[in-house]
Amino acid sequence: MTPRFYHDPVFSVVETADLIGVQAAHFRTLLARAGSQYIGLKQGARVLFTAHEVYLAAIAAALVRFGYTPDAAFRVAFDITGRTSEAVPDPDAGARLTAETADKFTVECNQALAELGPPAEPSVVLPLHAMWRDLMDRCGALYAAEAA
Repeated sequence: MTPRFYHDPVFSVVETADLIGVQAAHFRTLLARAGSQYIGLKQGARVLFTAHEVYLAAIAAALVRFGYTPDAAFRVAFDITGRTSEAVPDPDAGARLTAETADKFTVECNQALAELGPPAEPSVVLPLHAMWRDLMDRCGALYAAEAA
């Protein structure tokens, strides 16, 4: 059973930015350029995120750092996460992103990092389960602190 914060939008833009390791202004820019069509629930003047959306945003932010446009990053992150908040990554799941040219990327997503084979250059490997576990721990701590 997943905790309530995993499905309920409870994290603000600033909290989400802090959880994924980017500045709030940068996260707002990512949302404005494409992310808001993929994640977030607007409630009045606030946008709130579930813990699953925090995970998706962390993957997207990593892809943007690698060279993806914000729109492409959120689309690929959405595909990597399995398009559902019920999909928890397997314990050794990972994804490798390879830049073939300046504007063409290959994504290999596998249940086992070891099965991805030798890395191509330039590439980046995302340890999906480790990212998910770390974010869920931090989301849980933040949620508990706010509830107290």
